[in-house]
Amino acid sequence: MNEVAVISSSPTLHVLELTVNSCTELFDLSAPTCLGHQTIHDDITEHLLEKVAALPRNESAKLRLVVPADDMVRANAVTAAIRAYLEKCRGDEQRRMSTIFWEGRIALVIGLVVVLIGNVLGQSIRAAFTGQFAVAVANGLEIFGWVAMWKPAELLLYDWIPVRRRRNLLARLASMEIEFRPKGH
Repeated sequence: MNEVAVISSSPTLHVLELTVNSCTELFDLSAPTCLGHQTIHDDITEHLLEKVAALPRNESAKLRLVVPADDMVRANAVTAAIRAYLEKCRGDEQRRMSTIFWEGRIALVIGLVVVLIGNVLGQSIRAAFTGQFAVAVANGLEIFGWVAMWKPAELLLYDWIPVRRRRNLLARLASMEIEFRPKGH
């Protein structure tokens, strides 16, 4: 398999060209077929995602597969398999993003409860006891409560961003026009 080349044929259409010795090179033949889809090699998927990520968002792109002339008869089946796999991956990323938000909401509830308990205990200790040890324990409980908010903040503010970006890139790849060209033409 050769490198994916970005060939700009016009200011608004970018062509990602991939030359293979056989269409079977695109797919991971060790992946189980009982899943109902063919699996594209991870290296190919990641490389295509990198190339699409480097393209301007508002400009269209297409994937050109340069294959042996014998493989041209499989073009429709390969196109369908590529689209199905990319759509499956996009759906996986969407579910992953939903899971992050669900876990973030659960962590937020837990964090708020821990903050509330830590602050109440801290205030109670300050009211009932005097001395530096009591103040240190009260401060420690309050700090522990705020530390419990770290995970919800991480999930709800940051963790979903790369997942959404990957999902959008997969959607862009899945909707891209796929063209086949025989080698040597």
